[in-house]
Amino acid sequence: MNRSKFLVMLAGAALGLGASSALAQSDSERAYSAELSADAVAKSQYWAKNNGFTITDGTNKLRISGFTQFRYNLNFRDSPGLDANGDHDNGFANGFEMPRTRLIFSGNVLDPNLSFKIEGQFSDDSEGGFDLLDAFTSYKWNDEISISGGQFQIPLMREWYLSPMGVQGADYGLVTDVFNPGYTQGIWMTYQADAFKGIFSINDGARAANTRYTSASEADIAVTARLEGKLAGDWSRFDETASWRSDDGMATLLGLGIHWQHDGNTAHPGNGPVLQRNLLQYTVDLTMEFGGANVYGAFVGVHNDPDSGGGNSTDDFGVQIGGGFFVTEQDELFGRWDWIIADDDRPTDDDDVHSLTFGWNHYLVPDSNAAKFTSELVWFINDTGANSLAATSVGSAATGLLPSSEDNQILVRFQFQLAF
Repeated sequence: MNRSKFLVMLAGAALGLGASSALAQSDSERAYSAELSADAVAKSQYWAKNNGFTITDGTNKLRISGFTQFRYNLNFRDSPGLDANGDHDNGFANGFEMPRTRLIFSGNVLDPNLSFKIEGQFSDDSEGGFDLLDAFTSYKWNDEISISGGQFQIPLMREWYLSPMGVQGADYGLVTDVFNPGYTQGIWMTYQADAFKGIFSINDGARAANTRYTSASEADIAVTARLEGKLAGDWSRFDETASWRSDDGMATLLGLGIHWQHDGNTAHPGNGPVLQRNLLQYTVDLTMEFGGANVYGAFVGVHNDPDSGGGNSTDDFGVQIGGGFFVTEQDELFGRWDWIIADDDRPTDDDDVHSLTFGWNHYLVPDSNAAKFTSELVWFINDTGANSLAATSVGSAATGLLPSSEDNQILVRFQFQLAF
């Protein structure tokens, strides 16, 4: 073999080895890339489902989940007056807080159709106690009907009935904070078909959680009903406020709610006359999602009719309009307007109160509220001290509103929420 042929064969062998090595490296890289992609998908599905941790023996099932919200607030208001030392307060307040840390236990016992839920929250006050929120048992009668009993959120206002994890901003709006009926104890039935959902409840009345049946804060009788019509889309689209870019097409939900209660006849340990009253609360709301954008609006009214010794009857109203849109798969801009209208017959000369909210959400995992960073600015345009309804939200962690007798209170807050 001459030198030329040897060099040609040597070069060919080198090229062959190089090609084999390149192919092997390419296969390895592709396999590694596929592994990373599969891991990312698995993580995304885990966060999106947010299933917590489940323990089961095949018949009984216990799911442990929860979430926490960590927040930094900056509140700007005109001087609220003198402090205890007689010095002027400049009106600026700031600091960290944890408005919610919740644990949720749910599952089924003996029968897949017999389920339960127990949810509690560590208090955000100085004592840090643990408050019971939901505690109920449900039985699924068939594919459309379920019957439940225990302590629960009154299913009236749509934003209130959502988990605080699923609202668009850092927290509920001013209208929801003022008019929400809170938690109660009672029974309810749910009927859900393809395009219609109805909830009917007999309960102890608004804000009657964790009370004895002899408590003066309980109503004699209360009934609540909420009807929802799904005009387009799937029911799962309305589990949270945001409309993800991955959502297919348009979804529309129309909701109607009514709550009536009578107070004053329930015996309780206290002495003296008991105020008799009829309370009627009603709401209508509309939610529209467009696959990457959403708008919603709600109107709520309350008619309070006390007996002759309890003052004049009043009619109060609230309006809330909001929406948002995604600028990327994981970044959403949003806004909200809240309007509180108090009855002129209230003891004080109540003025209307407006608030505007503007913000940005960053979702660490697309299509999931499980890990979300929120920054928002809330502008309380009017003096909330001149409106006895809005004044009930002063000191509320949901609104961040502080005492002030002046217009134009500004709240800036940053929040990170994490669920497991």
